Amino acid sequence: MNMKNRAIDTTLRLSAVAAALAAVFPLQSMAADEVDDMTMLTRPESSVRLGVGYVDQDNHNFGQYRALQDSGLYGLVDMDIVRRDDATGTWYKLRGRNLGLDTRELGLVYGPQGNWKLSLDYREIPRYSQYTINTGLQGIGSNNLNVSSANKRDVILDTKREKIALGFEKNLGENWSTTFRFTNEEKDGARLWGRGTSFGAGAANRWFNFLAEPIDSRITTWEAKIAFTDAKLQLAGGYYGSQYSNHNTALNITGGGAGFNTIAPGVVPLNPMALPPSNQAHQFYVDGGYNFTDTTRASFKLAQTIATQNDDFIDNPPGVVDTVTTGNISGRTRLGGHVDTTLAFVGLSTRPTPKLSLIANLRYEDRDDKTPSFKYIDAPVSAISHDGTNEVRSYQTQQGKVEANYLLGSGYRLVAGFEDEEKKRNTSAVRVVSHRESTDEASWKLELRRAMSETLNGAVAYIHSDRNGSDFLVNRFLNGAVSRNFIAPIHLADRDREKVRLSADWTPVESLNLQVVAEDTRDDYAARIDLGLGARKGSSTLYSLDATYSLDESSKLNAWATRADTRSKQATAAGATPVPAAGQTELTVAQLATLNIWTAALRNRTDAFGIGGDAKVSEKLQVGATLEFSYDKAEYLLANEQGTTGARDLPDIKYRTTTLRLFSQYALRKNAGLRFDYIYDRRLADDWTWKTWQYLSNTAAGDGTTIRQDPSQTVNFVGVSAYYKWW
Repeated sequence: MNMKNRAIDTTLRLSAVAAALAAVFPLQSMAADEVDDMTMLTRPESSVRLGVGYVDQDNHNFGQYRALQDSGLYGLVDMDIVRRDDATGTWYKLRGRNLGLDTRELGLVYGPQGNWKLSLDYREIPRYSQYTINTGLQGIGSNNLNVSSANKRDVILDTKREKIALGFEKNLGENWSTTFRFTNEEKDGARLWGRGTSFGAGAANRWFNFLAEPIDSRITTWEAKIAFTDAKLQLAGGYYGSQYSNHNTALNITGGGAGFNTIAPGVVPLNPMALPPSNQAHQFYVDGGYNFTDTTRASFKLAQTIATQNDDFIDNPPGVVDTVTTGNISGRTRLGGHVDTTLAFVGLSTRPTPKLSLIANLRYEDRDDKTPSFKYIDAPVSAISHDGTNEVRSYQTQQGKVEANYLLGSGYRLVAGFEDEEKKRNTSAVRVVSHRESTDEASWKLELRRAMSETLNGAVAYIHSDRNGSDFLVNRFLNGAVSRNFIAPIHLADRDREKVRLSADWTPVESLNLQVVAEDTRDDYAARIDLGLGARKGSSTLYSLDATYSLDESSKLNAWATRADTRSKQATAAGATPVPAAGQTELTVAQLATLNIWTAALRNRTDAFGIGGDAKVSEKLQVGATLEFSYDKAEYLLANEQGTTGARDLPDIKYRTTTLRLFSQYALRKNAGLRFDYIYDRRLADDWTWKTWQYLSNTAAGDGTTIRQDPSQTVNFVGVSAYYKWW
């Protein structure tokens, strides 16, 4: 059989498949030779594609989310069946994507237009780890693990989500409508985990084991909404609920050293290990807007969310001894987690004059942690950081924004705005991390825009923000001693930020469009003490170029390029450091001079570009290609401000990705044809953190598991498919 006959045979086979699918919907269909071009434009189009794809190499990255991780053949199946009953206005839509892969999607929509609609969706989402694990761990995927250094083999962990969604919409008439939606997502598999501890003096008392967390959970959501809409008022109110159920409550472990089961006094045993607890949340909300005039509109939202967690505490299995204390002294069997969140928002937009428009809004959020606070363990009164009482964490956020937009004339437009955000947090008496009760960040924005011509628009914006807050609270140990923690967390530290943004949009000819963006941000942090410990400086730059060129109605080219460069400088006091004297909250000058201060200059740079296009070569042949490249580099520069020897920079971490995609589509008939796809994907990784990673203990109990990733992966994918359309 020659190529032409084979192509015709493929078309006939697809015609039969399409006819079988169309039979699901009891409406008349029309083949291409039965309709003219006008009918093809006015009637819904249905199509089906069947084919086969081939992957030439086993891989971790290319198929990580595509379900194409193994070499071999794969089925390529897509379909779109769209039908409409002209007499009743009822639509039938059946959509399928990747039906031959583990990333399959299937959706069904049915209902008379403007009256009601029923939808059903199914989706699978796999994820394969990019790391290869050589381990003797037994029981992976279950909650009963045995740590062993014998019988090692290579393992690649993966997870898979299966999601089903059911939706219903109904027009109730007189501007009223209602919506219901239910989703259920099951997640199974395993992912990287581990345990480790250090007790006593010397390296021989350090224990590390590789573990795999079993994934067997369910997330269920419900939503019900009723809405009213007319020319003036838009109003909606409803309920949204979610429930997370983890079918594994604890990880039970054997092997790996007796020290994980019975450890020296003061150290919590690491068997069993609790897994994420089940929880649920319920939200009731109302939102909407009102048009006072054609130029003035108000909007609002009010929501109340109740989140709870009531899983029972896990119990030690037989033979495991808790040597910390006699155990849980609270008398409680569960945490009783309870958090109430209130959200309120109101906004106003208006255009009082043809040249001036104004925007103002207020947002308030109150996260009230009502979890009961109890003392769970009887920790000895010494220089440790906790007394066994769980800490509740509540905060309030108040945010306000105003912005004015004024047309100056001669093509200029000025935009000015102010935004302020204040956060208040509760605090605990005993802490090891620096803390302040409130922070306040104010931002000012000034932007000048200009339409320079009918084809060129540009803008320059300047934003300044300043964050400060209440005094940092003095850290104290359980025995009342002052802690030496002088570092302010980056999200709490005082910060000045300067940001400049330039943008332009140019269309020199109708077929060509260019967009350019340049952005520069500089951060300056203030430290708790004059030594500058913690974050010191930060900066980021972004350059972006996008270009699109249309050769004709069916052919176009596009190209883009970006460079992102982020830097930060921070410092810490390494080694033994002093603490304030009794009755003092700060170090003396002499004590400050003894600190061994190290700085780290961190930099992450990403360069990426892409070019592509598609063209209609002839009436029957269409081709396309894209080439994408990205290079990511992380640098770690260390320095000792005292000038002592021993400073060593960490190696750079580099990742490169090159992807080439080619396709061609040839029409054998007006409604049928063939498609060819080719993908070349190359990944290079120079990451020292995963070159020699090994779980070792300085005892005979070390399991010696290693984790690695391939430094080079090259994958070729070839796909051949045939399509068929009908009306």
